[in-house]
Amino acid sequence: MATGFEIVGVVLAAFPIVVEGLKFYAEEKGVIKSILKYQHVLKRMIRDLTREHTSFHNSCKLFLQDVASRSGYSELEVSDMMQDPKWSEIHLHDHVISEESVQRYLETVEDMNEELSMIQNWLGLRKDDTPIVLDRSTRYRQWKKIILMIRQDEIEQHLRRASHLNSFLARLTEQNRPIASSYRPPRRGTRHYKMIQTQAVDLYDTLYAKFPTPPTCGCPLRHEVNIRLDFRTARNTAKGFYFHLAFTFDAKEHAHATCRWKELEMQFFDTDTALKENMNITQTNIIKVESQSTIIKATSEKVHKSQKKVGFCLNNFDSQSPHPNPSYQEILDLCAIVSASRNPTDWFGAVTNRKGKQHRIRAVDQGRAISVELTRPQTISLSELLRQKTLRREYGSRLGLKLASSVMQFHTTEWLSDHWSADDIFFVQSTDTGANLEYPLVKRSFGSQDGSVSVHTLSLSPSQVVPCLFSLAIVLIELWYCQPFKELKNETENAMDLQYSQLMAANRLVRGMDAGPLYNGAVRFALDCSCESLADDRFRDEVEQKVILPLEETLKFYCGKEAIEECL
Repeated sequence: MATGFEIVGVVLAAFPIVVEGLKFYAEEKGVIKSILKYQHVLKRMIRDLTREHTSFHNSCKLFLQDVASRSGYSELEVSDMMQDPKWSEIHLHDHVISEESVQRYLETVEDMNEELSMIQNWLGLRKDDTPIVLDRSTRYRQWKKIILMIRQDEIEQHLRRASHLNSFLARLTEQNRPIASSYRPPRRGTRHYKMIQTQAVDLYDTLYAKFPTPPTCGCPLRHEVNIRLDFRTARNTAKGFYFHLAFTFDAKEHAHATCRWKELEMQFFDTDTALKENMNITQTNIIKVESQSTIIKATSEKVHKSQKKVGFCLNNFDSQSPHPNPSYQEILDLCAIVSASRNPTDWFGAVTNRKGKQHRIRAVDQGRAISVELTRPQTISLSELLRQKTLRREYGSRLGLKLASSVMQFHTTEWLSDHWSADDIFFVQSTDTGANLEYPLVKRSFGSQDGSVSVHTLSLSPSQVVPCLFSLAIVLIELWYCQPFKELKNETENAMDLQYSQLMAANRLVRGMDAGPLYNGAVRFALDCSCESLADDRFRDEVEQKVILPLEETLKFYCGKEAIEECL
């Protein structure tokens, strides 16, 4: 049993006092010139302290709400406790939460209170007093004390300490949340991954035959294909899907192409696809006719009452007759299509591979384009992006989910090798807006041997793991720490053979992650699972449940949304 939660209220009340005290000095008018520059420093400290206040409040609220809810308290009672702390009335038992966790929590809150008290003392603040009541000479002496404290980095030290304590509270809160033990992901089908994988293989064969790299094709430009990595579920795949491709050309003086960056959508097309589209068109027309009939009936009754004769004319429509199957012109020179400045945004042609499989083609309209420029845009790899250490948590979570889904779609295909890494993932980058993180790309060259697998990603995973999932786990760790994996290794691990150091470093880094049980669990499963292939139906279902769905929940948490579709 543990009590003493009233200290939380004391600390929550102390934050505003310190902030207001700093604001008084930072915004005081008529100060001498030598003091002005220190006011800017205080304003920055106010922002830092306000952020720590918000973080502390959120951690306390989540932690105490979880404890209270498992102790039988309602949300309204919890809200009252936050306003007028009565946490000392709660009697906690081991089946609710471990006493050790609560004790560590309270000790951390006590430490936070001490840090705030120290800042209060330095500012000359008392609980029921403000600097306003001090006379001018006393405030000037206080200013000298504050300046000395700033020069000696005293306030900064207390703020850094407060930030460190907040990080611990956030980890402890996440570790003790009941969602960790009660979360049960819904069952979801995974057969759509096999269909996507099959069509991805056919697409690669098609491009290999129809869009080879010079000199195979006789085109003066060296060119590549970038495929966009998308998150796909059984639900959105059932509505029909296509592959979003960006064709690129190397710039040369004798180049004849008017376009060096062309985005096209290619979709596998067969009798079933045509039939499904015809059914959709038929259903739409039936709805339109029924709607028109209702309007006609209502209008006829109205006309009959007014004794007027009115005639109506409807287009002939036979709901039983199927819509004729569209036929697409066979594209023999894909290079010419890609290098053209414009293409229709409707399906205008098709490419057939050696197996007789067809993929129809259309241009991408500007609203869905990765880049609207005709010139080849600059790109940046995920590895280079991680070195900049600017990736926000929400973007990292979204990217991790898309990469995990892409592994399920493209494993064992030429699009994504088993031993892939952050060096294989690219983004379009502009000087104005930076990297477009919404659209990760994988680059491939056709007709050459250097485009299938990146040299630096070969055979880096231990033999006892699933290579493509192990590669995913490494990238998920990098995304969380926002650093390349190599920089996260210690000296011992860097001195070891790669096959051993990768797993050792990954296990160490996962233990130190405060990403929460869902994200941590997904990474842990990807590291530890052992199976021959994702082609195994049961194993693929297990990966969906233990990797994809937890990553979805993590992204929804950071986005504050209920549906995953709202986060993408």
